[in-house]
Amino acid sequence: MLLKFFPRIKETLFYKILHWFYYSYVYIALTGILTILAWVFSIEMYVYYTVITIGGIIPSLLLEDMAPSLAPLGMMYSSVSLKSNNVNEGTSLYGGRWYHLYIQIGLIVLFVFGRLVFNLITDKEKRHIKPKFLYGFALFGTALLIGGIMSPFYTRRDFTYGLVQLLALSGCYFVLLYIINFKDLKHEYYFWIMMTYGLVVAFEVLYAAIFRTSERIATGWGVRNNMAAQMCMCLAGPIYLAIKSKKLSWLYSLAAVLMFAGIIFSNSRGGSATGVIVLLIGTVLLFIFAKRTQRISYGAMIAGVLGIIVTLFLIFPDKTSFLYYRVVGEEASYAINENRIFTWKTGLEQFMEYPAFGVGYYQCPSMIHWNFTYGFIPPRYHGTFIQVLASLGLFGLLAFAYHRYEMFSFAFRKPSLKKTFIVLTIGGLLIASIVDCHFFNLGPGLNYCIALAFLNGECLESPKRIRFKDRMSLLSIM
Repeated sequence: MLLKFFPRIKETLFYKILHWFYYSYVYIALTGILTILAWVFSIEMYVYYTVITIGGIIPSLLLEDMAPSLAPLGMMYSSVSLKSNNVNEGTSLYGGRWYHLYIQIGLIVLFVFGRLVFNLITDKEKRHIKPKFLYGFALFGTALLIGGIMSPFYTRRDFTYGLVQLLALSGCYFVLLYIINFKDLKHEYYFWIMMTYGLVVAFEVLYAAIFRTSERIATGWGVRNNMAAQMCMCLAGPIYLAIKSKKLSWLYSLAAVLMFAGIIFSNSRGGSATGVIVLLIGTVLLFIFAKRTQRISYGAMIAGVLGIIVTLFLIFPDKTSFLYYRVVGEEASYAINENRIFTWKTGLEQFMEYPAFGVGYYQCPSMIHWNFTYGFIPPRYHGTFIQVLASLGLFGLLAFAYHRYEMFSFAFRKPSLKKTFIVLTIGGLLIASIVDCHFFNLGPGLNYCIALAFLNGECLESPKRIRFKDRMSLLSIM
């Protein structure tokens, strides 16, 4: 904002250094390190004030846009440690000190939303930006708000949770469109964030596996399935960078393989299957669009890391058994035959009883004691399709389908490699959500918003079409 009143600031050495720092990978890496430090040492509160200052207050006052807010927005969800988790009231991060939450929200509203209002008032170009996914969100948002309205179970709490869910899935998308100059950002910026975040979560998985006190791999912000889903959403990032980079393709390839290893080590069945799908699609795209040296380095990294994993299995079978006990052990059989099938069947029965708008959010049976934020977050149906049918009914299913159609039709109307990989990150979330409800968790909605904002921002950059001969370049490989 100050640049509008004091444009000569841009000519100072201080501003040039500040600008370089915020729009380089150094800042994104620093945000990832802060996320890890907060999670390992349970210093979330100190880190949150730090990132609000560095990623919110300073950019809102001194930079041309709020792009530095993207990294903490995308990563800080995974900073909550086991010590100060949000599951139990006695150990909740804000339990007994809610004033910190109010102060942090106040700072965000004052500076981030203040910058939003300032941009809309002073920048005519910003006022003409049109959200490409407005109608889909309006329709799906309505379904979220009225889910269960024709059933006897609908209460004010259903409406409140639906509103929070809507804000989690779309709120940041609408804000980011008007505070980020997408046409000026480096094409790697989004994928830098996703790669870094995926490596952060992979580190958390490894740390939890080494220092775990039980067979569970968990954090304060989620369990193994949540961790795997976040990495599945990030996996496309380093693959895109490996395609585009001339000198560091091998390093990005290594990051992709390490992230995939993190997905496997998370011990999530659905996440592992999704990781395989995303990796295969990304690999095919890399072999189509990358150069020969990039293909060789990528293949070498995959073979090397997978070889190490197989070797560990063979040398230390007892210590690595936790990686597959859920696939072949009693828990796997129990989880598939008893818990999930029962939940899916119950959800379908509830839909058949109230097909128009479902039964709302709080009728899902669960064998797990849910007390996240004092019981506000309801148990879910272990699958987005069943979740939508049971909670929102047929109206919700049609609204969700239209939202998906709007997104995919826009993404491939004028295709580019960047848009394709952004869609692949979203696909990681959606595929993992087939057998779980990651899409209805509040945290992944932040990354979903970022992805949609960058997808929408592509039309502001006027991306070039992928030439037909480029699409057919696979023939030259064979």
